[in-house]
Amino acid sequence: MGKEGDIDMGTRKTKVTFIVNPVVEFICGLDFLANEKKYNQLFQEYHYEQDETVKAKVQFMASNVSRFLEKEIEYFFNLPEIIDVLGRILIGNPHLEHVDDFVGYLEKLNAKTLLVYILERFYFDDPLQAETIINLINNRDQYEHIFSFITRSEFASEETKEKLLDMIESPEEIKFRLTLLLRQFYEKCYAPIEDEIIDALKAGKVKFENLFNEDQASFFKEYLREQAVKDVSDFVVNVSYFFQIGRWKFLIVPQNNIEYISIGMHADRFSQSSFQKISAKKLLKLLADEKRFEMIQLLGEKTWYGHELAEALGITPPTVSYHINAMLELGLIFLEKDSNKTYYQLDKEKLRQMLQLVEISLLSEK
Repeated sequence: MGKEGDIDMGTRKTKVTFIVNPVVEFICGLDFLANEKKYNQLFQEYHYEQDETVKAKVQFMASNVSRFLEKEIEYFFNLPEIIDVLGRILIGNPHLEHVDDFVGYLEKLNAKTLLVYILERFYFDDPLQAETIINLINNRDQYEHIFSFITRSEFASEETKEKLLDMIESPEEIKFRLTLLLRQFYEKCYAPIEDEIIDALKAGKVKFENLFNEDQASFFKEYLREQAVKDVSDFVVNVSYFFQIGRWKFLIVPQNNIEYISIGMHADRFSQSSFQKISAKKLLKLLADEKRFEMIQLLGEKTWYGHELAEALGITPPTVSYHINAMLELGLIFLEKDSNKTYYQLDKEKLRQMLQLVEISLLSEK
C-alpha cells in the first residue's frame, strides 16, 4: 500500500514512502472515540467543521459500543501512552498488515513482554528507571518497593499511577482485557465500516503523493519537518481518516532510522503556520511555568540527559519527564539516543519561529 519518493537534502537523499495502514487507522478510530471531546476542541481551535462522513462513522462505532466496551475503552485509551505502545509493537512487526493479524499477535504475546512495552513507554525518557522496575518485577518480594516508587512519582496523575500499578500487579489480566477490547471493538464496531475508510484513505494518499511530487522541498517543510527527529534518514507517511487535520506520530524512538508520521486526510486545508499560531499560544502557557522556563534556558546552552536536568533544577527525574513531554508536544525538543540514555536538545530554530509568531499575533502584524 505504499509509494516512494526522494527528497534531495543536499548531501543525502531522504526517502518518503506514502502508505495506508489499516491497523494504524483502527488504533486511531479507538483513540478518537475515547477522546472525542479533546479532538473536537482541537477542531474548534482551527475553526474546522468535521467531515460529515467521518462523523457518521464515529456515530456508528459509538452506537455499537456496549457498556462493558465503553468502560474498557475509557480505561485504556484515556492513557495517551497506550496508542504509543500499540504503535511500537506494530512498527516493530511490519508484517502485521491487517487488524485480525495484529490482535492475534497480541493475544499470543507474553504478558510480561507487553508489560515491558508499557513500562518503556511510561518511562520513555528515563529508560534506566524502566529497566530498574522491570528487573524488580521478577521478584515478588520487591512489589512493595515498586508500588512505593510509582506512588511517589510526579510524572502522572493519581488515576494514571493506579492503572500502571494494575498493569504491574496483574499483567495477564491486563493483556486479556486489552486484547478482548480490541477484538470486540473490531468485530462489532469497526469491521463493518473498514472498507469504506480504507477506500477514502487510498484517495487521500494519492492526493498527498501529488502534493509531494509537485514540490518535494515545500512538502517536507510543511508536513514533515516539524515532526522529525533530528537526523532521521527516511519517512513513512501514513494518511489518517480519524485524525483529520493534524500531523502526529507515535511517541517512540524511530525504528531503523525511519520516522513514521501520520497526516490527517484534510491536513492540506491548513498551512503549517496555522498550526504554529495555535502552538504559539501554548508556548506562552508553557513559559509561564517557572521550571519549564528554566529548563528551556538550560537546554539552550547544551544537550542534557534527564537525570542531569533533574539535578540542575532541583526536581525529580519523573518531574523532568512530565515537563519534557509538554515540550515534545510542541516540537521544541530533539531526542538523541546513546546506549540506554535519552538526551534532549532544544530545537532553537523552532523556538525562534514560535516566538516570532507570538510577536506577530500580539502586535497584530501581517
